[in-house]
Amino acid sequence: MSRNYQLKEENKGLPVYSFSKLSTYHHCKYAYFLQYIKKIKGRQNVYGATGESAHNASQDLVRGLINNDEAYDRFMTELEDTLEILGLKFPTEKSGNNYKECVGDFILRYHPKYDKYDIERGFDINVGDSKSVMMGFIDLIYWNKDNSIDVVDYKTSSLFSKKDFEEKKMQLLAYAYALKQEGFKINRLYFNMLKYCNIEWDEINSKKQLIHKTLKSDRNMVGDKFKNTAKRLFKKMGIEEFEAEMRISKMIETNILDKELVKKYSIQITDYLVDVPFEESDIKDFINWFEDTIKDINKRCNYLNKENPSDANFPPLEINKGSEFYCSMLCGQDCKYFNEYKNGNKNSYKNRKIQKQKEEIELEDLL
Repeated sequence: MSRNYQLKEENKGLPVYSFSKLSTYHHCKYAYFLQYIKKIKGRQNVYGATGESAHNASQDLVRGLINNDEAYDRFMTELEDTLEILGLKFPTEKSGNNYKECVGDFILRYHPKYDKYDIERGFDINVGDSKSVMMGFIDLIYWNKDNSIDVVDYKTSSLFSKKDFEEKKMQLLAYAYALKQEGFKINRLYFNMLKYCNIEWDEINSKKQLIHKTLKSDRNMVGDKFKNTAKRLFKKMGIEEFEAEMRISKMIETNILDKELVKKYSIQITDYLVDVPFEESDIKDFINWFEDTIKDINKRCNYLNKENPSDANFPPLEINKGSEFYCSMLCGQDCKYFNEYKNGNKNSYKNRKIQKQKEEIELEDLL
């Protein structure tokens, strides 16, 4: 559906939040202040621009509007335009090449076939007792034969850490919450991680049992990832060691698995999917997360001067080696704190924290 989405009548006039908006708040309250209170639009980043191109290519493949080669060519053209015309850059040449190769491989291999589906389905829902609305657009919903649905979100990012997953899953739980309210029966809720894949095959084990095996891989490293398994399987096939090494070297060089191996062991390259549980307790976790976040935002905004809002209640995230990537590549704001950090004052965050603690102690002493 179109992004020209109209709020439900009962939700008009209520504060509206997207997952992106709440995620910004959790990442860096100062970035939230600049973007959503001061209304300062941040710079576009390379991952946002190229991610949109990957989403569009994937969704047009679902619609059957283009074939894989056309989708790949369009994605690569848009990616090069992003780099050359917009002047956006990946952190390193290696990371840029890795992104192109992995996402490009996904687009070439993606063959969705759904009889019934919905793309960019919009929703808005008043969450819990927050008197605030969660709004969003769902990348892909498709219907199964029993009329249940699978809910999919495409991700071009790297794999989530455990900590990141706890926040990222709230996006899909918001979708599940809204769709359940509309009466949908959800079968599966998952992220499709475009840069990764599964290598799947069947083989007979030592007990003469047919077993199915799976190996996760970066999409541009399939040949290298499968080399040890290939060596073992070639040996089972009676292939001489020298020939096996030659064929494995070719697999690594071309990133294409050996045809004889593929045929004999029914090898398939499949999408790497990260499931999100959606039991009632999980949905409740989302509601609590949303309500707690809104309460915290409202508390910080209570005493803002609308004409000249102060950032005093919106501190930056702690800027260090671990957070540099977010600040330099994803935030997009002209941040005084990050500029300070880049100019050599690596302890600025720590010093401000100590100063604030001193001020609080002095205030308590006065009282």
